[in-house]
Amino acid sequence: MVLSKERIKEELSRGNIRINSIDRNSPFNEGVQIQGSSVDLYLAINNPITIKPGQTIALKSREIIYMSDKLTGFIAPRRRWMEKGVFVGSGYIQSGDMNQLDVFVSNISDHDVTINPNDSIYQIIFFEVIPFIKRYEKTNLLSIIKDIPSVLDFLVSSKRDVEKPPAYPDVWCLQGKYWEDLEEGKQKGIFKFLFYKIVDFLWRLPIFPLLAIWFLRGNIFTVYGIFFLLISLLFYRGFWIFIDILRMWLDGIWKNHIYPLYLYKEPSPQLRNEWMRSSGVNIIYFIAFIVFIFYIELFFWYLAFYTILGKSIVDAFRIFKAPIDWILLPFSLGAYGDKKVFGGAISLAFLLEFALLFTLGMIEHGVESFNKLLIRVGVILSFLAALLEALVMGTMAKGISKEFNFPPLLSYVFIFVFPILEVIMTRGLETNFFLKGRKQRPKEYWMKIWKGLEIFFGLKV
Repeated sequence: MVLSKERIKEELSRGNIRINSIDRNSPFNEGVQIQGSSVDLYLAINNPITIKPGQTIALKSREIIYMSDKLTGFIAPRRRWMEKGVFVGSGYIQSGDMNQLDVFVSNISDHDVTINPNDSIYQIIFFEVIPFIKRYEKTNLLSIIKDIPSVLDFLVSSKRDVEKPPAYPDVWCLQGKYWEDLEEGKQKGIFKFLFYKIVDFLWRLPIFPLLAIWFLRGNIFTVYGIFFLLISLLFYRGFWIFIDILRMWLDGIWKNHIYPLYLYKEPSPQLRNEWMRSSGVNIIYFIAFIVFIFYIELFFWYLAFYTILGKSIVDAFRIFKAPIDWILLPFSLGAYGDKKVFGGAISLAFLLEFALLFTLGMIEHGVESFNKLLIRVGVILSFLAALLEALVMGTMAKGISKEFNFPPLLSYVFIFVFPILEVIMTRGLETNFFLKGRKQRPKEYWMKIWKGLEIFFGLKV
């Protein structure tokens, strides 16, 4: 699909296209150079040049161009100059780092042609690269049941005999990742293959929920029993398959409300995936972002502060006397909970999230502008913010394991693993909600963050 003038400007504002001029006296001018479906380009010459009949010369472009992986460009001559007998070598420009273009100019007329520095004799047309989308079966409740024999088959499978697991890629698992690598011709070592099997065995069978039920036994229906059972469900893939099914069901209801089927018999995928397109935001994901902070993040921080102050974590649940108290959780904590604990919890729940969004944004802009100092500062500040949260959550995990008399080995694992998972899960989900609320693509965003980390550690120049 060819990008229109408005779409080119949008991609420029997002940083997916960057065009800079090497001549400070003649900077890139959006208003002049962007046409209906192309961008006029100039040659890197300071004085007029004359091309003889039948002559071809190699020059450089004045502009330095960068395109993200989702775009490609096509160099084409301009019609007005073609009528004069001036042709520019056409061809596709691959996405990637910024560079000047090699421009081959030919004069096929029977007379000399003079080109001035401000003559635009060629243009670039941008196309959107449409990726190949693999077809996957729809996720449903049977996927949870199918997952058990699937992971058992994976345990006994050979390195070249791995099938696609149920509910993949909607819900991630290592068997699915290995299957994708096989499809792309990649190979994994035997030790990594065995590691994949062990981790998938723990992740895809209800081992942690069953251990929690056995450990709690008669206390399963107490406040802390329900709490630990819910925590154990987070380590079971079947639970996330169920959440994904619920999400798709609610998503379908909402989209049908926005675009009723009796009005839109066959709405396009783009129409049904987005609403309020002109606003540049997606209100649904922004609401999810705020709700996640007020309910999940705030609750974690409230329990953490309770533990740090030496109070029993069980007492934190005593304010919930009816289902409505859980439904109105932020108000319940503020009205009936410890006021000092609530103040500290809600402050850090918001401040750390916006601090991480700001510092990760520094890394993203550093990658886009090739500013290594900005990348380094962003990585260090992001690490400090994540470390602060991990230390607080580790303190909470230590208090929980001590209060409920965890065995030493389980206590050490819980204190080490829980903070890492909490930071990755909560901050990752919140950031994705925020990005989708701004109609950004999370995958591209995290790829830039990953590239920034590679630059920070010297793995990439």
